[in-house]
Amino acid sequence: MATTTTDLIDRDAQIIALYQGDIPVKDIAAEFGLTSARISQIAAAAQIPLRCPQNRPKHVNAPKVITDHEAGLTVAEIATQHRVSESTIRRYLKQTGLRANPPSRRRKAALPVAA
Repeated sequence: MATTTTDLIDRDAQIIALYQGDIPVKDIAAEFGLTSARISQIAAAAQIPLRCPQNRPKHVNAPKVITDHEAGLTVAEIATQHRVSESTIRRYLKQTGLRANPPSRRRKAALPVAA
């Protein structure tokens, strides 16, 4: 079945409504099977001010990150759990004055035995 112009206009209207409703662009793109760039193009064509990309994730629960860290989870485990990068977790820990990783334990070289 061919896509008609009316279908595209309806689809674009739905996309614009979601975009203006502050739905994340990646979610809109996934819903319609489009790329994030295409969603931005549709918004620009409708003369809607484009959003600035948000580089920092908003969905990270900072107190939970601290609780997980204090419970002994590694930075990698916490990052996986919160679906963010390890550097994001390290940044949150650093902001609270915590160390991301405990100091490493170095083995002391055995001293030569005097004869």
